[in-house]
Amino acid sequence: EDYAKKRKPAAYVQVIIDLPSPQAAEILPGTTAILCGFADAAAVDAAPKKDFGSKFGSDGGYLCHFIRIDQLRPMAELAAFLKTYHLQSTHKSTIQRIRNAFPANHR
Repeated sequence: EDYAKKRKPAAYVQVIIDLPSPQAAEILPGTTAILCGFADAAAVDAAPKKDFGSKFGSDGGYLCHFIRIDQLRPMAELAAFLKTYHLQSTHKSTIQRIRNAFPANHR
């Protein structure tokens, strides 16, 4: 959970990779990967948690947030979302730089 709190990307993209077996040691060129959809950090933070286990069949030992694939936002919306996210982030960081430059007692 500490890792998840520190890491807040604009979007999480769900990718399904078609490997020949669960024990595959590498992803070979030409492997099929399906981009299923995306969710923003707020949606992921609000999602329930689950132990997805390890590839060896036992518990993974930690919980991960999960959103069902049919509840993800479509990939066709990702570019517009990222553009809006970037504009909002730029605006927030500009305001923060101004606040840092002018302490509260000098505003």
